[in-house]
Amino acid sequence: MTIRQASVCDLPAIARIAAQAWRWAYVDILPAAFIEERCDLEERVQRMTETWRESRLTLLACDEDGTPQGFVNDQIPCSLSGCDAEIGALYVGPTSARQGVGKLLVKAMAQTFLDKGHRSMAIQTLAENAIGRSFYEKIGGRLAGEGKWYEFPTVWYGWDDLSAVRL
Repeated sequence: MTIRQASVCDLPAIARIAAQAWRWAYVDILPAAFIEERCDLEERVQRMTETWRESRLTLLACDEDGTPQGFVNDQIPCSLSGCDAEIGALYVGPTSARQGVGKLLVKAMAQTFLDKGHRSMAIQTLAENAIGRSFYEKIGGRLAGEGKWYEFPTVWYGWDDLSAVRL
């Protein structure tokens, strides 16, 4: 896998990865209609195109053929009080899950945050997202708070020291 910065031209691939990941990871968590509403690829690409900001960093993990398999983006400032930077989204396609792609993406983003002078980071996930929660705990995230996304309960994971992210 190689990690590279995404451009607006990558939005169809990013939308595909996100939709695949939603259908795989959230199938038992979110209502089917809610998932499908957000997985329409044409609408998702249009939404992402309208909100694309050059100031937001999106990194892609690409296989040896150059095909994107996962992505991560930043969210600065962080929405969680006490943290400098936030991973706004982290998605890996189901065929690449549990193969180290997520770790590579988090490592690259954590290093980018460090390079920009940030010392801590956070990520928010659905409270019922056992896959995500297990991953964040394995790489050293501490439970740092609770919240809501739409009507769904969420939890925050935080790293007070980015150099301590276990990857």
